[in-house]
Amino acid sequence: QQAKLMLRAFNGECDAAIAKVKYDNVTTLEERLRKAFEQINKLGEVQRVFVSARYFDLKMAELHLVHEHREKVQEEKEEQKRIREQMKEEQRAQAEIDRAKAEAEKEEAQSAAALAKAQAELAVIEAAGKHNDKLEALVSRLESELKEALDRKAKAIARAQLTKSGHVYVLSNIGSFGEGVYKIGMT
Repeated sequence: QQAKLMLRAFNGECDAAIAKVKYDNVTTLEERLRKAFEQINKLGEVQRVFVSARYFDLKMAELHLVHEHREKVQEEKEEQKRIREQMKEEQRAQAEIDRAKAEAEKEEAQSAAALAKAQAELAVIEAAGKHNDKLEALVSRLESELKEALDRKAKAIARAQLTKSGHVYVLSNIGSFGEGVYKIGMT
């Protein structure tokens, strides 16, 4: 009866410790099991009843296995968090690039329309046989603005292409995506 009682006490301590194991508290729980082992064996010294060292080692191995599992789960959570943050950053970068590209296209369209209007007015004046320096200066200024708008658009497109360089990753998460569903992304 003493042996059964000691075994129940030791198993209860081990089960309680193993239930509380996390990715970062294994050393305190190892010490807890070690103390329980020593105290329970001390109680059985009078009747020469002991929990064997081999059984203690098996319980420590169980503790380490559960700890290892919890570490892996924590690593997976951190990896998922890192990937979500990376995806958000990619989306922000893409939105910024799209905004810059749209703005450059808008400027290009405005400059092209203003240039076309000024060129039409200049053509009308020249057809009448007159010469207008102000209008010619306006046309040349608008041509340079159109060229600058085209350059900005090209730079925005180049930035968009540069941000697409990185690493390709394949992600599988049965809990989030389901069985047989994978996400393929790029850093």
